[in-house]
Amino acid sequence: MKRSLVQLYLSLFALSFSCSSIADTTLASSTSKINPNALYGAWPSNNGSAQNLDVATSDKLLNVNNVANLTLKFTTFMPDPLGMGQNAVQSTPVVADGIIYVAEAGGTIKAYSEADGHQIFSTVIYDANDSSGQPEFIDESPVLTKQYLFIAGKQMHKLDRFTGLEVATPQLYDPSGVSLINGDVQPSQLIVAGNKVIYGVSFGDETHGNGANFDLAHGRIIAFNQSDLSIAWSLDTTNVNGVQYGPGASTFAGGGVDEKRHLLFMPTGNNYAPPISPLSNSLLAIDYNSGKVVWSYQYSANDLWGNGGNNVDYDGIHDADVHGHPQVFSLQLIPGVALSTIDLVGCRGKDGTYRIFTRDQIPGAKVLPIAQVQLDPMTQVDGAIQVDPAIANDTLYVVSESWVGIPGDPVYPTGPHYSLDYGVIKYGQFGFLLGHLGEAIATVRAIDLRKLVIYGINQLLLGKQKPTCVGSAPFVPDVNPSGDNICQGTLPSNIVKWTTVIPGLVPLNSSGVAYDNGVLFIPGGIAGKMYMLNTNNGSIIASMASNPIAPIPAVGGIAIDNGKVIVPFGVYFGSLKNAIPYGGIS
Repeated sequence: MKRSLVQLYLSLFALSFSCSSIADTTLASSTSKINPNALYGAWPSNNGSAQNLDVATSDKLLNVNNVANLTLKFTTFMPDPLGMGQNAVQSTPVVADGIIYVAEAGGTIKAYSEADGHQIFSTVIYDANDSSGQPEFIDESPVLTKQYLFIAGKQMHKLDRFTGLEVATPQLYDPSGVSLINGDVQPSQLIVAGNKVIYGVSFGDETHGNGANFDLAHGRIIAFNQSDLSIAWSLDTTNVNGVQYGPGASTFAGGGVDEKRHLLFMPTGNNYAPPISPLSNSLLAIDYNSGKVVWSYQYSANDLWGNGGNNVDYDGIHDADVHGHPQVFSLQLIPGVALSTIDLVGCRGKDGTYRIFTRDQIPGAKVLPIAQVQLDPMTQVDGAIQVDPAIANDTLYVVSESWVGIPGDPVYPTGPHYSLDYGVIKYGQFGFLLGHLGEAIATVRAIDLRKLVIYGINQLLLGKQKPTCVGSAPFVPDVNPSGDNICQGTLPSNIVKWTTVIPGLVPLNSSGVAYDNGVLFIPGGIAGKMYMLNTNNGSIIASMASNPIAPIPAVGGIAIDNGKVIVPFGVYFGSLKNAIPYGGIS
């Protein structure tokens, strides 16, 4: 017999109340003793905090009445003398103590004064194991603690964040001497959790093959002790309970942190070859002290994708990585009633879904989302949610993308599968995309989280375990040959507060939206044009270029601090043909 809604509420309250009755947006005051080295306020990590809410908690100056009056304070716009875009900033800048830190793609970490833009330091970082002497390639953000800056390429690097001097670089080997990384290594975004700094190791599914290192391309999540960067633990996502699965299950995004439960939430991608790991395409809840998986949920199974000739579409889903940075937040189901607070985590998937889970799960029980939606089903864009959402005022602000392309357009040179992610950039499609931005649509929605979760609970009680459909998009078979929806039903209209459609906007998947005092900032993407929306009604307040000199794509996300909006721009992928030879921040 199904339990009543009230009974389910009570069980959820019992789970949550023992651990929390305070929303995680108050972590600055409630967890400083848990993590004494952590920074709170300003914008110390890529999504503003270790909870990835993309909220400017320290800014009191910008609002809906004055944000249209933003003027350029300074820009670091510079052409690369080699014409290869090595000074492109493909990640989100981070900010603390009036200092802006940026990671340039060509391996240079720079610090600028937030007040006037003067450069404080410039440090080039190298992979100690690379005999060619080339700097690291960097497309992830630094993360800051009170004294240090951590940044990852193929190696982890620890710098003094006031001088730029490199303090330590670890060797990535396990105790037996076996390398923890092999092949085409790409790090995920770093995250600080407790006394550790953690990142995932991934392998590019566009570039890997069946070479000598193919079978060693294991997705890994590695935790380093902050003090000396010694390895605390390493989790192999292709080896579960002693069973070795095929290569892949990489981690393409950083984690979200629950400091009270010592949990780290990490997403994983698909396998490249069989057998398929049960930890692929999943959201993992990991005890960050021990590295043990506490619970996991697989968004889509039977997914193989890669250039090794192993592309398989078993169930209408392929290349369906879970590639968002998880949002860690709390919600009062009954406003003003502390006992109704539940602690949640949500994460976007490349299948176009956003799924929400209770952070406490019953050991051994089946894990199910408490609420889940699929945005713009049957979209031409494989993975309609390419940028991280923001959560503020019990509202999910999320951007989904559609590409109403012309049938027959050669968008993706290797076949009909098309994704507005790094594949487009790597294959040098900017010329085509800039000429066809009129066919692109970004849909911005404000979703009432309280109503969504209550609706999701009711769906579970009715035995429905699929995402609910939200919106729609035109379907072009030559671009999305499967055309499968994984959702069922239609979300009640009163759950979506407002919807705003922006033609020609194509934000990319290194970025996230940002919320500040009633304003939603949306990164510029391919066209390099940032939008600002009024979160009361979704109206567009203003838009502006990511830099004042040239229309340059903005791949990274926006940081906000002390009345200033810091916007990165530029693209670099190591090829003169595919690079935009300019970069910097404004």
